[in-house]
Amino acid sequence: VTWHSIVGQWLHEMKSKKHKHKDNNCCCCSGDKCFVITVCLFIGVGIISYWVLVVLPWKWWTSVFGLMNIVTWHSIVGQWLHEMKSKKHKHKDNNCCCCSGDKCFVITVCLFIGVGIISYWVLVVLPWKWWTSVFGLMNIVTWHSIVGLLCYCYRLAITTPPGTAPAGWKPPNLSPTEISLFMEGKYPIKKIGGVPGPFEPRWCAICENFKPPRAHHCKEFGTCVLRMDHYCPWVSNCVGYKNHKFFLQFVFYAALSGITLIITVLFRIIYDATYTPDALLPLDMIFAVFHVSITLPVTICIASLFCHQLSCVIEDCTNIEMFAYEAIRRDFRYKKKEIHLDFRSWYKK
Repeated sequence: VTWHSIVGQWLHEMKSKKHKHKDNNCCCCSGDKCFVITVCLFIGVGIISYWVLVVLPWKWWTSVFGLMNIVTWHSIVGQWLHEMKSKKHKHKDNNCCCCSGDKCFVITVCLFIGVGIISYWVLVVLPWKWWTSVFGLMNIVTWHSIVGLLCYCYRLAITTPPGTAPAGWKPPNLSPTEISLFMEGKYPIKKIGGVPGPFEPRWCAICENFKPPRAHHCKEFGTCVLRMDHYCPWVSNCVGYKNHKFFLQFVFYAALSGITLIITVLFRIIYDATYTPDALLPLDMIFAVFHVSITLPVTICIASLFCHQLSCVIEDCTNIEMFAYEAIRRDFRYKKKEIHLDFRSWYKK
């Protein structure tokens, strides 16, 4: 089938190039037909190989682990095929993950959440039958509540705009004369350690507008973002004034759910290995080790990110400002001086 598909496409390429339409998003009109067909053939060969070499010999449709593997792998392939379709959308919005360029990051997070839920049930709930005890039901409700809050905050972090600088904004503390001097490059800018102060007037050459205090231009978002912290591809959005809270909550619940899941899985494996070794299947042990080896480093990274973000919130300082603050501190430390930048109580709604 593969070989004859290649020959058939070869013959198809030799026919007349006349088409009834002309569209660069159509693979039959663009000049990359062979590349697209090659990718499709690779995908087809991969699907056939997966079934012939893995699924059919092991009869994975007869076990929970096998079904989970089949669904996960085919979901990844399905998304891959979805990425290859036409790029035409009825809308264009940087806040929409289907229009931005970070769809794969968002889908990866969703897959991690789905695999975590399946792992929790396969490795803990089903073997111990937690639905038959008060402690088990309490554990199930608690963990799924955390995951529910995780999904809810993740959705808000993706869909909530970060807050953009209003068009035509001008510094209220500058008179028209001072604004004219600033536009001519004659306005005196106070610098701290060679860097303009955080509350000095700034001009965005891309937006052609004044930047409000603590605002920065986000090239992915295409505008100046109020109190910009950073651009996060995992939420396919810029983290700023209006959605920083949801991002922080998302990171917190992600770290909490990961820590809870790791502790629960390890406790179940250690308990069964110690007291009921006959109830512990080799496949469960392999799956548990594989699961913990992936979940543990991811959870450590997420927890570290949460601690960093929490320290920024406590200091009322964004990620960008913290790095600028450290740079200024290093410059003044070299000069045997001290400086403290106060970012508190400045930003108003």
